[in-house]
Amino acid sequence: MKHYIRLVLIGIFTVVISAYSQAQVIERSEQETLIYLSDLGDDKQTSPMDTIQTLDPIISQSKQRGWRKVYLEAITLKIEKLVNLERISEAQEQLGEVIPVAQEFDNAVILVRLAIAELNVLERQGYSEELNNKYRFLLTQAETIQNEDLIGQIYLAAGRMKSRVGDYTEALVSLRKSLQYCRKIK
Repeated sequence: MKHYIRLVLIGIFTVVISAYSQAQVIERSEQETLIYLSDLGDDKQTSPMDTIQTLDPIISQSKQRGWRKVYLEAITLKIEKLVNLERISEAQEQLGEVIPVAQEFDNAVILVRLAIAELNVLERQGYSEELNNKYRFLLTQAETIQNEDLIGQIYLAAGRMKSRVGDYTEALVSLRKSLQYCRKIK
């Protein structure tokens, strides 16, 4: 009986917390939501699954309100978390929906983050010409963008991909470059 009461109380507590967090999402302005998403992306304490659950109402809200930048930031972060959880088919489905919107919005950082996620998805499907094209696209972007953190992420993704396909020399070159950019950030 005590176990049953404890489960009921936990259930009620979960519903209240969920309702509160959704209410918090609704009360934020567009700019506050962008700041929140940035903090959420940097949060190493929250599990990827919890982050995805937090992002779903933000994605819905941003669609309803026409907040394209918030939508792209939130859906990109969700895709990155899906890839981390190895939920590749879901990530691929989301990529198919968001890439045309992102290309229309033309935000270089979002496009590179989505390309990295797409590279990770393609890499898990095996070597293909599309994978190689995405790799070359990312290396080109690394030469043109100004965001050192993102450049480090590009080289890290490129190094992992080259390692998985057995090109260890290129993998080491990319991973060393990634390390150089990561050291600059800290």
